[in-house]
Amino acid sequence: PIPRRSANIITFVFVSQSATRRRPGRTHCRYSLPCVGIARASPAAMPRPIRMNTPHQLFFVTNRTFQSRLLMTPSPRVNGLIGGVLARALHRYDVALHAFVFLSNHCHLIVSSPTGSISDFMGYIEANIAKEVGRHIGWRGHFWERRFSAEPILDDAALERRLAYIFAHEVKECL
Repeated sequence: PIPRRSANIITFVFVSQSATRRRPGRTHCRYSLPCVGIARASPAAMPRPIRMNTPHQLFFVTNRTFQSRLLMTPSPRVNGLIGGVLARALHRYDVALHAFVFLSNHCHLIVSSPTGSISDFMGYIEANIAKEVGRHIGWRGHFWERRFSAEPILDDAALERRLAYIFAHEVKECL
């Protein structure tokens, strides 16, 4: 895409593969390239923050289901599906899972990776939990509310607090 700026709109002009040829009857942008589509965004829209992919760093990862619905209500079948997805993800990606808890509407994990591939790992987990659990409960549509949050755990005291939070979470939720 070729960015063009105007007063309050940033316009991206997407050009076709045959950008060097002019075709009669087609609209051309100021770069003399055939324009095939225009996407607009307001300048006030902020991009997503870049994820930190620090190797060997511990992260406290959290994600919530769509509108905090109870989509992961524990049952033997749902527990087996989530456990199977976690096992496949750990086998597939170079990630260490140190602690986790899945509740009816959200989850917490403490993970680290020597290669920094936590985003790929979480993408796999989120997609497959949404697919498997969603199929089991008959849910169609968005499963997760937003992107997962991954907060770095910087020292041993922070790690102890996060582990205590995960281990005591069932008591906190009166389960």
